[in-house]
Amino acid sequence: MIELVERVQRFRDSYRRAFERYDADAVVSHFALPCHIVSDGEPVAHIDFKTTQDCRVSIERILTWHRKIGMVSGHTIGLSIVEMSPRIICFDLHYAFEGAAHEYLYDFRGSYTLAGGDDLWHIAAITHNQVPRLLACLKERGHL
Repeated sequence: MIELVERVQRFRDSYRRAFERYDADAVVSHFALPCHIVSDGEPVAHIDFKTTQDCRVSIERILTWHRKIGMVSGHTIGLSIVEMSPRIICFDLHYAFEGAAHEYLYDFRGSYTLAGGDDLWHIAAITHNQVPRLLACLKERGHL
């Protein structure tokens, strides 16, 4: 189990660093394509990233919103991991974003399905409640 946690942690650290650098290409490189996203909202959105460009457009939108709220970093509140097989790992993440003064911005939950093996993992699917929470944070700070 320790090895499994370490593999997920390496993936998450790489993904987190790409977000914190606002590096859209690096974030996109973490996705398997096609990839399916289910996002909470009114209504719930079902999004298929079929191409790198599809993925990049959504990622750049999220990064733009994070710039507006001043996101600098974040921290894990909770993490649960399930190894489905040597090639598929699922993890449920509760994560909080912070600004430059380490102030709380917003938190979200996401369930990620990684496909791959060894240390070459990519996101095959995500189900999350991030967008409504991020939009509420934008509105609260006068950016919507």
